[in-house]
Amino acid sequence: MARGNLVGVRVCLSASLADDMRPAPRTDTAEFIAQLARAVFREGGHVVHGSHPSIVPLLAAVAKETFPDGGATSRLTLVRAATFSGEQYAGAIEADRAFARVELIPAATPAEEDAARAEIRDLVPMRDWMADRCDVVVALGGRWFDRDAERAGIPIEIDAFLERGKPAFVITACGGAAAGYAEADPGLSGRLHNGLDATANRALDSELADESCQPAAAAGVAEKIVKQIGLLPLPSRRIQVRSTAAAPPRSRSVRAAISGTAPEPPPRDTFRILCLDGGGIRGAFTAAVLATWADMLPKTAGQPLFVDRFDLVAGTSTGSILAVGLALGLTPGELVELYREHAEKIFPRKSGLSIVFSRKYDSAPLRAALETYLGDKVFTEAKRPLVIPTVSAVHGEAVLITTPHSPDRTAHRDMKAVEAILASAAAPAFFADANVDGPIASGTYIDGGMWANNPVLPAIIEAIGYLGTTADRIDILSLGTMATEYDFSKALGGGLAQWGPRISDLFFAAQETGAAEMARTFLGDARLLRINDFTKNLPTLDDAQAVSALVERGQQIGRKTFPSVRSRFLEGPPAPASAMH
Repeated sequence: MARGNLVGVRVCLSASLADDMRPAPRTDTAEFIAQLARAVFREGGHVVHGSHPSIVPLLAAVAKETFPDGGATSRLTLVRAATFSGEQYAGAIEADRAFARVELIPAATPAEEDAARAEIRDLVPMRDWMADRCDVVVALGGRWFDRDAERAGIPIEIDAFLERGKPAFVITACGGAAAGYAEADPGLSGRLHNGLDATANRALDSELADESCQPAAAAGVAEKIVKQIGLLPLPSRRIQVRSTAAAPPRSRSVRAAISGTAPEPPPRDTFRILCLDGGGIRGAFTAAVLATWADMLPKTAGQPLFVDRFDLVAGTSTGSILAVGLALGLTPGELVELYREHAEKIFPRKSGLSIVFSRKYDSAPLRAALETYLGDKVFTEAKRPLVIPTVSAVHGEAVLITTPHSPDRTAHRDMKAVEAILASAAAPAFFADANVDGPIASGTYIDGGMWANNPVLPAIIEAIGYLGTTADRIDILSLGTMATEYDFSKALGGGLAQWGPRISDLFFAAQETGAAEMARTFLGDARLLRINDFTKNLPTLDDAQAVSALVERGQQIGRKTFPSVRSRFLEGPPAPASAMH
């Protein structure tokens, strides 16, 4: 486990070696970058860089030297914009994965512009991702500033951090765009938010200039920068603990402060949440996406379960089948088979007036299907913390069924997994309400999709309120159950005949997108990846005949999205073992 003053701190290295640099400055700049990376790694920090081809070999050499066993994949991240993530870069990306985590960032919205401007536009999401995820930036080198300042990436990346109130260190002694920007803006050294005033920042920079970036000077300045970062009140230091069976996070933090000992650092730098929407039979689409990702991962001995990639799993209605199933050890492939084998039993074809005056389906086939896969397992057996939204039928109150992952979350400790799923999936007019008997959480429940069909918001609150993480550490993978392309304005002014067939689609579309947008507003765009598919012919919630088509489409979307999901959510160290109370 890493130790040092930068444990949990992510340092963005904003740097490139200009093509026209003379040999000596180029060598000296490379030496400083190597020394800085060594110092950050030694102090337990994490280096993030935008995959510039002039810098990657330097970081690769330091990573292999510092972590000969390959451990740098959890301490070094190389970020790639969509422009540099195509098939022609596949070989380079795979080579980078040998010593670093590789993040592939989706492209920005296309626009009519020349090729150079398009490249700048496509780099914006990558730069925002780094500025949102990292705690501090160290910037040096770069090009273009003297020829086309708008194309110079280093100044843009510096500003991205400063606009967010985050600290920056700008090294001008090695020349390039960083030096050009500092010369054009003499006040830059005084507004870097790094705990040093303008005079101190210039003095730090001058140590390199006086020695022309020689190795001894490079090492000395790198050490001073890392030491100064270690003194800054960075948010990343506020989460250094995880919930355990011994005590809740706050108690451990207090004990650590009293004893003077450092709390145990987290095993990786993000708290990953998997959120699974409701949507009836369309859960087959989501299951197929998950199964495709799982199948595309390398098959190695001792590989963790798919669900072990995540610190928390949330699922509503049909999403609760997937969430609970994964947390209790089912593979995504087994969940696909659940839908294939039982869909027509759960949703037999029905018609006539009987469905107008009574519920449409018997809950017994759904219960039987769930018991086939989950038996009598209870929530204390879950491998991952769970959040399952439902609704109390008595007063219509929103309820969260959770695993006992915190001393304050033990009300559903002994609840059977099947009962929890039925409570979240009891869609009014489709299934009977779910009656749960227990010493604490007894009651009658209906479908959680009534308030949290996209469970992203309750998942965020659970992670922060009960699992000891902070917003700046959360990373969410949110999966929908397909959505309609229908233009609802066509029904405006109409009555039941116009709105009836579309009202449920409108309800789910507004709720799901609203939850996602609120989550993005709270966490930032870079902390939520939403995967879904849109169709003009959205299957109804109970269209059992659509399962094969849903699975096929899920497989297609899974293959398409795997590159952007793989590094971000499916690689690196697994989540720590969950302690149930």
